[in-house]
Amino acid sequence: MTFPVSGTGSAGMEFCFANLIEPGDQVVVGVNGVFGGRMADVAERCGARVTKVEAACGTIIEPSQIAAALMQVRPKLVAIVHCRNFNGRPDPGGGNFAPGARSGRAVRA
Repeated sequence: MTFPVSGTGSAGMEFCFANLIEPGDQVVVGVNGVFGGRMADVAERCGARVTKVEAACGTIIEPSQIAAALMQVRPKLVAIVHCRNFNGRPDPGGGNFAPGARSGRAVRA
């Protein structure tokens, strides 16, 4: 079901976290820029236990980094920013999403 949300992209992201996770849920968040950091902050404010998978701003988060995080924790949700709007360059979403999908965890971008 589609539920339209009138607001900014950040409002939509917060709406998703507030409705997908509960306090105490484990979440893996890819952080390689402002929006990844914002996702981690929102998830923490929603009560999640956040594991950050970090890369330098403007570089990609390698699928192997996500896979390594999934060896350490069993998150309810894996969240990765697929395209950064400061350079418009997409991350290789298919590769990054594969470890989360194989683990049976929800993946959102």
